[in-house]
Amino acid sequence: MNGAWSRTWQGMDEKWDVEPNQKTLEAAMLEKFSACTAVLEEEIAKNASLFRNADKIVWVLAEKPSTEKPGDIDDLNYEDRMHQLAQELKAFNKPIVLVLLQNRPRIITDFDQMSDAVLLAYELGAQGGLAISEVLAGEVSPSGRLPFTYPKHANDLLTYDHKFTEKLDQQFGMNAFDPLYEFGHGLSYTRFEYSLDPVAKELLASDSLKIQYSVKNIGTTASYETSLLFVSDSVASITPPAKRLRKFAKMWLEPGETKQATFYLKAKDLAFISKDHKWVTEEGWFTLRLANQKVTFFYKP
Repeated sequence: MNGAWSRTWQGMDEKWDVEPNQKTLEAAMLEKFSACTAVLEEEIAKNASLFRNADKIVWVLAEKPSTEKPGDIDDLNYEDRMHQLAQELKAFNKPIVLVLLQNRPRIITDFDQMSDAVLLAYELGAQGGLAISEVLAGEVSPSGRLPFTYPKHANDLLTYDHKFTEKLDQQFGMNAFDPLYEFGHGLSYTRFEYSLDPVAKELLASDSLKIQYSVKNIGTTASYETSLLFVSDSVASITPPAKRLRKFAKMWLEPGETKQATFYLKAKDLAFISKDHKWVTEEGWFTLRLANQKVTFFYKP
Protein backbone atom coordinates (compact mmCIF):
# COMPACT_ATOMS: atom_id res chain seq x y z
CA MET A 1 0.00 0.00 0.00
CA ASN A 2 2.96 2.37 0.35
CA GLY A 3 3.21 2.81 -3.39
CA ALA A 4 6.10 3.83 -5.59
CA TRP A 5 8.63 6.41 -4.45
CA SER A 6 7.81 5.61 -0.81
CA ARG A 7 11.39 5.73 0.46
CA THR A 8 12.50 3.45 -2.39
CA TRP A 9 12.13 3.82 -6.15
CA GLN A 10 9.68 0.97 -6.85
CA GLY A 11 8.26 0.91 -3.31
CA MET A 12 8.95 -2.81 -2.97
CA ASP A 13 11.54 -2.86 -0.17
CA GLU A 14 9.84 -4.80 2.65
CA LYS A 15 12.14 -3.45 5.37
CA TRP A 16 9.90 -0.37 5.47
CA ASP A 17 6.78 -2.43 6.14
CA VAL A 18 7.38 -2.90 9.87
CA GLU A 19 7.00 0.61 11.25
CA PRO A 20 5.26 1.00 14.64
CA ASN A 21 1.46 1.16 14.36
CA GLN A 22 1.55 0.19 10.70
CA LYS A 23 -0.88 -2.58 9.80
CA THR A 24 -1.54 -4.44 6.59
CA LEU A 25 -5.09 -4.32 5.32
CA GLU A 26 -5.55 -7.92 6.43
CA ALA A 27 -4.40 -7.15 9.98
CA ALA A 28 -6.53 -4.02 10.20
CA MET A 29 -9.65 -5.82 8.94
CA LEU A 30 -9.19 -8.74 11.34
CA GLU A 31 -8.86 -6.28 14.20
CA LYS A 32 -11.85 -4.17 13.16
CA PHE A 33 -14.20 -7.07 12.37
CA SER A 34 -13.89 -9.85 14.93
CA ALA A 35 -15.86 -12.30 12.79
CA CYS A 36 -13.80 -11.58 9.69
CA THR A 37 -11.69 -14.29 8.07
CA ALA A 38 -8.95 -13.66 5.52
CA VAL A 39 -8.71 -16.08 2.59
CA LEU A 40 -6.17 -16.05 -0.23
CA GLU A 41 -7.45 -16.49 -3.78
CA GLU A 42 -5.92 -19.96 -4.12
CA GLU A 43 -7.67 -21.10 -0.91
CA ILE A 44 -11.26 -20.24 -1.86
CA ALA A 45 -12.27 -23.76 -2.88
CA LYS A 46 -11.22 -25.36 0.40
CA ASN A 47 -12.89 -22.56 2.40
CA ALA A 48 -16.17 -22.59 0.48
CA SER A 49 -18.20 -23.06 3.68
CA LEU A 50 -16.86 -19.76 5.03
CA PHE A 51 -18.14 -17.94 1.97
CA ARG A 52 -21.51 -19.69 2.02
CA ASN A 53 -22.05 -18.64 5.65
CA ALA A 54 -20.67 -15.11 5.30
CA ASP A 55 -22.76 -11.94 5.46
CA LYS A 56 -20.58 -10.16 2.93
CA ILE A 57 -17.48 -10.75 0.84
CA VAL A 58 -14.78 -8.08 0.75
CA TRP A 59 -12.73 -8.70 -2.37
CA VAL A 60 -9.38 -6.91 -2.34
CA LEU A 61 -7.99 -6.61 -5.85
CA ALA A 62 -4.46 -5.23 -5.81
CA GLU A 63 -1.38 -4.64 -7.91
CA LYS A 64 2.15 -4.13 -6.75
CA PRO A 65 3.58 -0.60 -6.52
CA SER A 66 5.67 0.51 -9.47
CA THR A 67 6.84 3.60 -11.27
CA GLU A 68 8.44 4.81 -14.50
CA LYS A 69 9.43 2.22 -17.13
CA PRO A 70 9.57 -0.85 -14.85
CA GLY A 71 5.97 -0.09 -13.92
CA ASP A 72 4.63 0.04 -17.48
CA ILE A 73 2.08 -2.58 -18.52
CA ASP A 74 0.80 -3.51 -21.98
CA ASP A 75 -2.84 -4.07 -21.04
CA LEU A 76 -5.13 -2.35 -18.53
CA ASN A 77 -7.30 -5.47 -18.33
CA TYR A 78 -6.83 -7.83 -15.42
CA GLU A 79 -5.60 -11.35 -16.09
CA ASP A 80 -8.00 -14.17 -16.99
CA ARG A 81 -7.52 -15.76 -13.57
CA MET A 82 -9.04 -12.67 -11.94
CA HIS A 83 -12.15 -13.04 -14.08
CA GLN A 84 -12.34 -16.73 -13.11
CA LEU A 85 -12.01 -15.69 -9.47
CA ALA A 86 -14.82 -13.19 -9.93
CA GLN A 87 -17.13 -15.95 -11.14
CA GLU A 88 -16.21 -18.10 -8.14
CA LEU A 89 -17.08 -15.29 -5.74
CA LYS A 90 -20.28 -14.42 -7.58
CA ALA A 91 -21.44 -18.04 -7.31
CA PHE A 92 -21.72 -17.70 -3.52
CA ASN A 93 -24.57 -15.19 -4.08
CA LYS A 94 -23.39 -12.84 -1.33
CA PRO A 95 -23.06 -9.05 -1.34
CA ILE A 96 -19.58 -8.19 -2.64
CA VAL A 97 -17.56 -5.12 -1.69
CA LEU A 98 -14.68 -4.59 -4.11
CA VAL A 99 -11.62 -2.77 -2.72
CA LEU A 100 -9.10 -1.61 -5.33
CA LEU A 101 -5.45 -1.10 -4.39
CA GLN A 102 -4.00 0.15 -7.65
CA ASN A 103 -1.97 3.01 -9.09
CA ARG A 104 -3.79 3.32 -12.44
CA PRO A 105 -7.33 2.78 -13.77
CA ARG A 106 -7.32 -0.94 -14.48
CA ILE A 107 -10.39 -2.19 -16.34
CA ILE A 108 -12.91 -3.48 -13.80
CA THR A 109 -16.18 -3.25 -15.76
CA ASP A 110 -17.15 -6.90 -15.23
CA PHE A 111 -16.14 -6.77 -11.56
CA ASP A 112 -18.05 -3.53 -11.06
CA GLN A 113 -21.26 -5.06 -12.40
CA MET A 114 -21.11 -7.95 -9.92
CA SER A 115 -20.18 -5.79 -6.92
CA ASP A 116 -22.57 -4.07 -4.53
CA ALA A 117 -19.99 -1.42 -3.63
CA VAL A 118 -16.59 -0.36 -4.94
CA LEU A 119 -13.94 1.43 -2.88
CA LEU A 120 -11.10 2.87 -4.95
CA ALA A 121 -8.29 3.10 -2.38
CA TYR A 122 -5.31 3.67 -4.71
CA GLU A 123 -1.98 2.92 -2.94
CA LEU A 124 -2.69 5.02 0.08
CA GLY A 125 0.30 4.63 2.37
CA ALA A 126 1.36 3.21 5.72
CA GLN A 127 -1.97 3.83 7.49
CA GLY A 128 -4.02 2.67 4.53
CA GLY A 129 -5.15 -0.57 6.17
CA LEU A 130 -6.64 1.33 9.09
CA ALA A 131 -8.28 3.91 6.80
CA ILE A 132 -9.96 1.28 4.60
CA SER A 133 -11.24 -0.74 7.56
CA GLU A 134 -12.74 2.41 9.14
CA VAL A 135 -14.56 3.25 5.90
CA LEU A 136 -15.89 -0.30 5.50
CA ALA A 137 -17.03 -0.29 9.14
CA GLY A 138 -19.01 2.90 8.55
CA GLU A 139 -16.93 4.87 11.05
CA VAL A 140 -15.81 7.26 8.30
CA SER A 141 -18.04 8.39 5.45
CA PRO A 142 -16.03 8.51 2.19
CA SER A 143 -16.07 11.92 0.54
CA GLY A 144 -13.42 11.73 -2.17
CA ARG A 145 -14.24 12.51 -5.78
CA LEU A 146 -12.71 10.74 -8.75
CA PRO A 147 -9.83 12.89 -10.12
CA PHE A 148 -9.95 11.31 -13.56
CA THR A 149 -12.41 9.66 -15.93
CA TYR A 150 -12.52 5.92 -15.22
CA PRO A 151 -12.70 4.02 -18.54
CA LYS A 152 -15.17 1.24 -19.20
CA HIS A 153 -12.96 -0.41 -21.83
CA ALA A 154 -9.21 -0.52 -22.40
CA ASN A 155 -9.26 1.77 -25.44
CA ASP A 156 -12.13 3.98 -24.30
CA LEU A 157 -10.08 6.87 -22.97
CA LEU A 158 -12.11 10.04 -23.56
CA THR A 159 -11.45 12.51 -20.75
CA TYR A 160 -14.14 14.53 -19.00
CA ASP A 161 -13.19 17.70 -20.92
CA HIS A 162 -13.54 16.04 -24.32
CA LYS A 163 -14.79 18.05 -27.28
CA PHE A 164 -18.45 17.90 -28.28
CA THR A 165 -17.38 16.32 -31.59
CA GLU A 166 -15.67 13.44 -29.77
CA LYS A 167 -19.04 12.16 -28.59
CA LEU A 168 -19.78 10.78 -32.07
CA ASP A 169 -20.10 7.00 -31.82
CA GLN A 170 -19.91 4.17 -34.37
CA GLN A 171 -23.63 4.41 -35.13
CA PHE A 172 -23.32 8.19 -35.67
CA GLY A 173 -25.10 8.88 -32.41
CA MET A 174 -23.61 11.09 -29.72
CA ASN A 175 -22.93 8.40 -27.12
CA ALA A 176 -19.19 7.76 -27.49
CA PHE A 177 -18.44 9.32 -24.10
CA ASP A 178 -19.57 6.44 -21.89
CA PRO A 179 -17.04 5.90 -19.10
CA LEU A 180 -17.49 3.50 -16.21
CA TYR A 181 -17.37 6.49 -13.84
CA GLU A 182 -17.11 10.17 -14.73
CA PHE A 183 -14.54 12.61 -13.40
CA GLY A 184 -15.89 13.91 -10.08
CA HIS A 185 -17.94 10.81 -9.24
CA GLY A 186 -18.06 9.79 -5.61
CA LEU A 187 -20.56 8.42 -3.09
CA SER A 188 -20.83 8.62 0.69
CA TYR A 189 -22.98 7.05 3.40
CA THR A 190 -25.54 9.82 3.14
CA ARG A 191 -27.33 11.88 0.49
CA PHE A 192 -27.25 15.60 -0.25
CA GLU A 193 -29.80 17.95 -1.72
CA TYR A 194 -28.77 21.07 -3.66
CA SER A 195 -30.66 24.29 -4.27
CA LEU A 196 -29.41 27.24 -6.30
CA ASP A 197 -30.31 30.89 -5.77
CA PRO A 198 -31.24 32.90 -8.89
CA VAL A 199 -28.16 33.65 -11.02
CA ALA A 200 -27.75 36.77 -13.16
CA LYS A 201 -28.37 36.18 -16.86
CA GLU A 202 -25.40 38.28 -17.96
CA LEU A 203 -21.72 38.54 -17.02
CA LEU A 204 -19.72 41.60 -18.00
CA ALA A 205 -15.94 41.57 -18.43
CA SER A 206 -15.51 44.02 -15.54
CA ASP A 207 -17.83 42.13 -13.18
CA SER A 208 -18.20 38.68 -11.60
CA LEU A 209 -21.07 36.23 -11.59
CA LYS A 210 -22.31 35.32 -8.11
CA ILE A 211 -23.38 31.69 -7.68
CA GLN A 212 -24.90 31.13 -4.26
CA TYR A 213 -26.19 27.70 -3.36
CA SER A 214 -27.32 25.57 -0.43
CA VAL A 215 -26.48 21.97 0.40
CA LYS A 216 -28.57 19.89 2.80
CA ASN A 217 -27.61 16.54 4.30
CA ILE A 218 -30.87 14.62 3.87
CA GLY A 219 -29.45 11.34 5.18
CA THR A 220 -28.63 10.03 8.64
CA THR A 221 -24.83 10.16 8.56
CA ALA A 222 -22.52 13.14 9.06
CA SER A 223 -20.17 13.58 6.12
CA TYR A 224 -18.17 15.94 3.97
CA GLU A 225 -19.68 16.95 0.65
CA THR A 226 -17.62 18.19 -2.28
CA SER A 227 -19.35 20.67 -4.59
CA LEU A 228 -18.06 20.80 -8.17
CA LEU A 229 -18.90 23.69 -10.49
CA PHE A 230 -18.60 22.89 -14.19
CA VAL A 231 -18.92 25.40 -17.03
CA SER A 232 -19.63 24.74 -20.72
CA ASP A 233 -19.08 27.17 -23.59
CA SER A 234 -21.87 26.78 -26.16
CA VAL A 235 -19.94 28.15 -29.18
CA ALA A 236 -16.34 29.26 -29.62
CA SER A 237 -13.85 29.95 -32.41
CA ILE A 238 -12.11 26.70 -31.42
CA THR A 239 -14.26 23.69 -30.58
CA PRO A 240 -14.74 24.00 -26.81
CA PRO A 241 -14.60 21.17 -24.27
CA ALA A 242 -17.93 19.66 -23.27
CA LYS A 243 -17.35 21.00 -19.78
CA ARG A 244 -14.56 22.22 -17.51
CA LEU A 245 -14.26 22.22 -13.73
CA ARG A 246 -13.99 25.87 -12.68
CA LYS A 247 -14.58 25.89 -8.90
CA PHE A 248 -14.94 23.43 -6.05
CA ALA A 249 -15.62 23.52 -2.30
CA LYS A 250 -15.89 21.00 0.52
CA MET A 251 -18.07 21.27 3.61
CA TRP A 252 -18.97 19.18 6.65
CA LEU A 253 -22.66 18.55 7.22
CA GLU A 254 -24.42 16.88 10.12
CA PRO A 255 -27.63 14.93 9.38
CA GLY A 256 -30.38 17.41 8.53
CA GLU A 257 -27.98 20.34 8.42
CA THR A 258 -28.02 22.91 5.61
CA LYS A 259 -25.12 25.17 4.68
CA GLN A 260 -24.73 27.92 2.12
CA ALA A 261 -21.70 28.61 -0.06
CA THR A 262 -20.85 31.00 -2.85
CA PHE A 263 -18.74 30.80 -5.98
CA TYR A 264 -17.73 33.78 -8.11
CA LEU A 265 -17.03 33.40 -11.82
CA LYS A 266 -14.99 35.99 -13.71
CA ALA A 267 -14.14 36.36 -17.37
CA LYS A 268 -10.78 34.67 -16.86
CA ASP A 269 -12.59 31.55 -15.58
CA LEU A 270 -14.20 31.21 -19.01
CA ALA A 271 -11.03 31.83 -21.03
CA PHE A 272 -9.31 29.38 -23.38
CA ILE A 273 -6.21 29.36 -25.59
CA SER A 274 -7.14 30.71 -29.02
CA LYS A 275 -5.70 29.75 -32.41
CA ASP A 276 -3.30 32.67 -31.89
CA HIS A 277 -2.03 31.00 -28.71
CA LYS A 278 -3.47 33.70 -26.47
CA TRP A 279 -5.93 33.55 -23.60
CA VAL A 280 -9.31 34.86 -24.74
CA THR A 281 -12.87 34.94 -23.44
CA GLU A 282 -15.34 35.21 -26.27
CA GLU A 283 -18.81 36.67 -26.20
CA GLY A 284 -21.60 34.14 -26.05
CA TRP A 285 -23.73 31.75 -24.03
CA PHE A 286 -22.36 29.56 -21.25
CA THR A 287 -23.92 26.86 -19.07
CA LEU A 288 -22.96 26.19 -15.48
CA ARG A 289 -23.72 22.92 -13.70
CA LEU A 290 -23.64 22.30 -9.96
CA ALA A 291 -24.80 18.81 -8.95
CA ASN A 292 -28.30 18.57 -10.50
CA GLN A 293 -28.61 22.35 -10.93
CA LYS A 294 -28.18 23.95 -14.36
CA VAL A 295 -28.19 27.63 -15.42
CA THR A 296 -27.32 29.48 -18.64
CA PHE A 297 -25.87 33.00 -18.85
CA PHE A 298 -24.46 35.33 -21.48
CA TYR A 299 -20.91 36.73 -21.37
CA LYS A 300 -20.49 40.20 -22.83
CA PRO A 301 -16.98 41.73 -23.17
